[in-house]
Amino acid sequence: MIKIIPRHPSLGYLSLDDFIAYLKTAGWKPIKYLDDRMLVFARAVDDTGEQPSLIALPANEQLSDFTGRIAEAVRRLADVEQISSEDVVQKIQSVGQDIIYHKCGGGGPLASSDGDECRRSFQHSLLTSYTTSAIM
Repeated sequence: MIKIIPRHPSLGYLSLDDFIAYLKTAGWKPIKYLDDRMLVFARAVDDTGEQPSLIALPANEQLSDFTGRIAEAVRRLADVEQISSEDVVQKIQSVGQDIIYHKCGGGGPLASSDGDECRRSFQHSLLTSYTTSAIM
């Protein structure tokens, strides 16, 4: 049976470098492969004795079938991670972005004055961390 690859507008915005960076941060390891047109990554499994999961990526963004191969890799990764293809694309696109969480109060709704104080506290935290990292 041939699977139809749905056109996914986000696939045009996936860089090979971001895909590789995501795989590495998610615990995938590059393995040697005979065909230099492909990059193959494996994710080891626990002590269950199962075969490792494999993902194959095109080695070059200029290959004629790059988008199709990336779409195939996204589907494969979604199957392995048990998430949607859209979530995979979002995770890959967010590689390298800093995500900062700041919790205010006790988790309940905040009055506007409390919200202002929380906002100032968050801005101070950002400024302090930026200043510290710029000095180092």
